[in-house]
Amino acid sequence: ACSEAGAPLLAVDANELAADAEATLRRMCAFAGIGWDEGMLSWPTGGRPEDGVWADYWYGSVHASSGLERKAGHKPPRAALPTALE
Repeated sequence: ACSEAGAPLLAVDANELAADAEATLRRMCAFAGIGWDEGMLSWPTGGRPEDGVWADYWYGSVHASSGLERKAGHKPPRAALPTALE
């Protein structure tokens, strides 16, 4: 739908984000036309009021995290990109 409307698209591979979060986030910011902030790489653990009533059920690992990091030994599966995204 976006490509048919002529809207620009940016595909981000989770492996790229995990391997070099800063470079990937900088590329995403440039694409979106927003400024880069070092705070995008880390955050305080815990929930936020805007997480909503389901946060305790959905966001356990998010609330325990404090930054972008790959779990040891974990590598997301790599799927072939649809032709429209190549």
